[in-house]
Amino acid sequence: MSTQIFTDDTIKIDIEPLSFEVEQLGPLGNKTITPPVKLEVNSQGMSLAYAKKNKQPVTFSSVDWGALRELKNDLRKNGRFSYYGIFRSKLAETKMVIRLRVKGGPSEWERLACIFDRLPPGACGRMCPACAGPVIDNVCRNCGKSFTGQQRMRGLKFLGSGVVIGTVGIALTASSYNSSSGAITVFYGLMILGLGLIVGGLISLIFGVRT
Repeated sequence: MSTQIFTDDTIKIDIEPLSFEVEQLGPLGNKTITPPVKLEVNSQGMSLAYAKKNKQPVTFSSVDWGALRELKNDLRKNGRFSYYGIFRSKLAETKMVIRLRVKGGPSEWERLACIFDRLPPGACGRMCPACAGPVIDNVCRNCGKSFTGQQRMRGLKFLGSGVVIGTVGIALTASSYNSSSGAITVFYGLMILGLGLIVGGLISLIFGVRT
């Protein structure tokens, strides 16, 4: 498990390697149709692998404890947890929220929950947009930047870009009008892109308001 998602201090937990049977969950907590998944845990971190029949397991995600971010631990109650990590496929590596349910019932849930109990607060903190460090009490432990401040700045940039691109799309559409034939070319792509950026900017601004 040499692949790290983010640069951070090395954290080790004094445990023997453990293995858990898990299943992937979708964004709404629904079970996804995938091959059986095995979670491997050791002193340095954890990894996920597809356990294909009569084939060597294929690791598709791994993270060191010091790089773990946004861990949401609901193991003791529902046997579920999620974290922000890398998902590797044949085409690309994608940073995303990985949601899992541990099989085997409460005894297995407790076994893994005890390990998560030993992680530092940064594992449950948000990921800093600037340096990927852990955000604790709205401030990145690594670079000292405000999380909400960065979200607001990102939102303003998205809003500005969306307005400019959307305006260009409307202007090009208006200038393409042919009065003699009544034909007009609508630049849907630019307008949709502009609208998407505006929506993304508004969402970032909403999350940038500290509650």
